[in-house]
Amino acid sequence: RVGSLERTRDSYRRVLIGAVCLAGLQAAAIALLLLPIFPSLQPQDLLLTIAGLAILQVVLLRWGFGQLRLNLDALDAEHRALLDGAYRDALTGAHGRAHFLRALRDLLVDPKRPVAYLQVDMDNLKVLNDASGHAAGDQALVHLVQTLRLVFPGALIGRLGGDEFGIALVGSDNRPALLRVAQHLLVALAQPIFIDGRQVRLSATMGLAVWPSDAI
Repeated sequence: RVGSLERTRDSYRRVLIGAVCLAGLQAAAIALLLLPIFPSLQPQDLLLTIAGLAILQVVLLRWGFGQLRLNLDALDAEHRALLDGAYRDALTGAHGRAHFLRALRDLLVDPKRPVAYLQVDMDNLKVLNDASGHAAGDQALVHLVQTLRLVFPGALIGRLGGDEFGIALVGSDNRPALLRVAQHLLVALAQPIFIDGRQVRLSATMGLAVWPSDAI
């Protein structure tokens, strides 16, 4: 559907260009027809009048095209938002496994575009679930994703499994810098939080790969 919207916008853009050319031809044709019939008319006055009408026609067409573009852009944004919501994990808001892996494959198509991939596995989630219930484990997962978004703003984040998450960073290939950011994530997770009235410190195990120098 997004492609259809783009084609519709391009089609109307071509219509607008054609209409502008047609308005110019109309103005010239009307001037040639009216001058012999009304010889008393000053050619420059007639041409100015016709040119003014042609410009008004073009302005109206341009305004109509602008309104169409705004409507199509709004529809496009709504459509993307619906798709984005459909492919997100309901609990954490991270992308679902299938959508994340598909998006990651698309990022790896261009060998000249570096992509860093990090996989984060939360430690001891089962222990937390057994000790405090699955609601507590869910809160911990939500907190993990929130922390991921703070540490990696703009990254593609997907939930690969129960406690496994993938992070894709486009344009990042500086391994030492990535390791420093990953360490910052571990430090942020180690800060105590309260879950179900109990103080909890989270931890995670991480892996890093960089495309195209590594195999992901």
